Amino acid sequence: MTLPYKWLVVIIVEIWREGVIRLVQTIARYVLYLCKNQINSWRENNMAFDYSTLVGKQVRLDRGGPESRLGRVVAVGTDYVVLLSEKDGLLYYNTQHVKSMTLNTKDAVEAYESNVAQPQPMTLKIMEGENFAALLLGMKNLWCQVNRGGHESVQGVLSEVNDGHITMVVNHELVTIFTYHIKSISYGVKNENQNQNQEEKKEQKQDNNQKK
Repeated sequence: MTLPYKWLVVIIVEIWREGVIRLVQTIARYVLYLCKNQINSWRENNMAFDYSTLVGKQVRLDRGGPESRLGRVVAVGTDYVVLLSEKDGLLYYNTQHVKSMTLNTKDAVEAYESNVAQPQPMTLKIMEGENFAALLLGMKNLWCQVNRGGHESVQGVLSEVNDGHITMVVNHELVTIFTYHIKSISYGVKNENQNQNQEEKKEQKQDNNQKK
């Protein structure tokens, strides 16, 4: 018994389609493999650097952008660096995202020539942990700021720490942040500048309503 011509066409098309799907899946797996290898290579190169040699030194982490800060390295872990910044206090950097470090820059001398000679008292206790994930656990239920600026910066109470992500309470909302995307974190007192800006916006809004 012979199959009708249209059924032969359908069978050929299905065989071709299955072949294309398998080819696409194979290419996707290969690309994913290359990406994982590249990420692992970046991590190994970053972790291979001995950050302990920077303890006590004035450095600028990153050359620019919202995460760039100037300060003194006060502690290091397996995958984090603690920077004491005059502007922001203690900052905990995930070394996976540190792109560069600068020592003995001109702006470092200018910014700290009056402060380095006279060490400032530490108002916050340095959080210590085996790794960055342990730091996050230690900051649970504290007011924290994730990342320094831009759209990725979040301020709120760190309510939950899980494998791969954290949850923060921000203005009565629960915000989930994936741990890998946390470039830096700090804890302590709520940002007074943010409160002041919010109050100014409210007052300005009330004035505008009254004028209307």
